[in-house]
Parts: sequence; C-alpha cells; structure tokens
Amino acid sequence: MNIIEALEGVHKSGYTHKDINPSNIIFNPVTKELRLIDFELSSRLNFERSSTIHPNKLEGTLGYISPEQTGRMNRSIDYRSDFYSLGISFFQFLTGKLPFQSDDRMEMIHFHLARSMPHAENFESLPSVLFNIILKLTAKDAEDRYQSAVGLKHDLERCSTQYKATGDIADFELGLHERVSQFHIPEKLYGREKEIKALLKAFANIENGGSNFLLIKGYSGIGKTILINELQKPVVRKKGYFLE
Repeated sequence: MNIIEALEGVHKSGYTHKDINPSNIIFNPVTKELRLIDFELSSRLNFERSSTIHPNKLEGTLGYISPEQTGRMNRSIDYRSDFYSLGISFFQFLTGKLPFQSDDRMEMIHFHLARSMPHAENFESLPSVLFNIILKLTAKDAEDRYQSAVGLKHDLERCSTQYKATGDIADFELGLHERVSQFHIPEKLYGREKEIKALLKAFANIENGGSNFLLIKGYSGIGKTILINELQKPVVRKKGYFLE
C-alpha cells in the first residue's frame, strides 16, 4: 500500500507526477520505506492540455504513458493520468512484462490510445479481481479510471485481507469507496456522431493516395477544434500526420 499512500500524498499536494514507472519507485526492504522520485516532469496545474508533438519528444516514459499525455487523445492531463501509468506498472509487477511492446513509437502510441489490455485468461495465476483493478486503472478515458487514491487503496486492502484469510481473492465491485477531491467536467464529446462520421469518411477517402478538402464552420466556442481533434486517433492508427 506504500505506493498508493505515496501517490496520494503527491496528489493532495496538488501535483501530477506524469512519469510513474518502476524506475521511479524506490523501496527500502529494511525500513519498508517507499518513495517516488524524479519529479522533473511533474505539474501543479489542475489540468493541462498536451499538444501534438513528435513521438521522440513526448514527456514521460512511452511504455507507461497515459493516452492523454500523448497529445493525441483530445483530452486534458490531470492527476488521473498517474493512475494509468500506475496500472501499467502493476501489470508489469504481476506478469513480468509490459502489456504493450513495440520498437515503433507511433505504434506504441496507438496501443495506448486504442488497444485493449491483454486478456486475463493469458495470466491464469492472476486473480481476476486484481486484473479488473488494473483494467480500471488503465481505462482509456480518465472518467472511467479510479477517481481517487482512497478508492484504489480500499480495494487493494480488501484483496489483501481476503488473501490472508482464505488464500484466495473473490470478485467484488470496485470503486465503492471513492472520494473525489477535485471537480472535473467529463471531456467526452456528445451529440456529434454525424459530424465525426463525416470526418472519418473524408479521411478514409484519402488512404489510397487521394486528397480531400473539408470545411467546418460554426460560431466561436461551439467546439470545432475538439471535433476536429477526434481525428487524431485514426490518424495515429494509420501512421499519418496531424497538423494544427
């Protein structure tokens, strides 16, 4: 639980670490003290927007980076980004390997944006509830992850209590003890399915070397930029370029 308590302290101080991975977690087996290190990328903003930059210049460690940190998710970065990276780290702790692996950085970005975690059946020795905790931590949308370290800590403590008592961990509903300390308006795009479909169709038309010119109009603040940014994920999947 020490890692959860350490991360809880970081978030209570108003910081997002932005680079949670095993190399930044230091544990002393004698004193049982655990520390998070390397706050070079940390931010004290409640949320920040990551811009679309070259994959080689991304902030964070690519194997653990959250979808929104790639700048191609059309979402802001906040403390819940750390939960995604922690979930990837947990997966590695429990299975001995990363869920996504590739020498192609754009392919790795695509994996974080769109590929599902490896199925639990591939890791029979891993209790299903622990795998479900990892799935919740690594949800692509921050709204679907744990919303507080308190909720995560309670679920892990329940797992520990069951295992010590019975040697097994029964399934239970996760996130029942969440205590959200920060107010967040969901950044999901609603009511634009028709427009998104038109954008995706235009993009599909150029895959064979053609060209397409599409104009989007509307009053200031109506959400044109957010709509257009929904193209970023399919562009990454096709290893294309998105300029803005």
